[in-house]
Amino acid sequence: MNHGDARDSGTSSAAASWLMLTVRLMVASLFLFSSTQKLRGPQNFVLSVEAFDIMPSDPAILLSFVAYAVPWTELLCAILILLGVWARPASLLLSILMVVFTVAIFSVLARGMDVNCGCFGAWLPDQVTWSTPLRNIAILIPVLLLLRFGPGALAADCSGRRVAQPAA
Repeated sequence: MNHGDARDSGTSSAAASWLMLTVRLMVASLFLFSSTQKLRGPQNFVLSVEAFDIMPSDPAILLSFVAYAVPWTELLCAILILLGVWARPASLLLSILMVVFTVAIFSVLARGMDVNCGCFGAWLPDQVTWSTPLRNIAILIPVLLLLRFGPGALAADCSGRRVAQPAA
């Protein structure tokens, strides 16, 4: 390996790290916004979750628990991702949530229901359409990139990042 290759490798690694920082900030911003909008009108989100008709409404406490747990989970994950602390576990949790949301949306579409998504609270009261799962997939892709490649530059910790080991 010549010195040019090492420099190119280091440059591309640094560029990838800064790219992942950008992805991390975008994902964190989106979920910070989404979660805070849901938390500003929690009853609206409870009604959205109930309208999907995929959870038993009796006992009502289960429905309320899920409707309140989701935005708080999104908020916690967004903060962790923003700081670069446990970004991969937070990304894994958001990935699972996005898959569950997308399956629920496909369920609503397959049943021909007219339901408000509730994804962004009262700020964007959009109806579930066939474009909604496409939006979810577009959101899922950068979350999966964080899961795969880690938080990138300026992360508060090094968990989940590969660190070169000294040669023995």
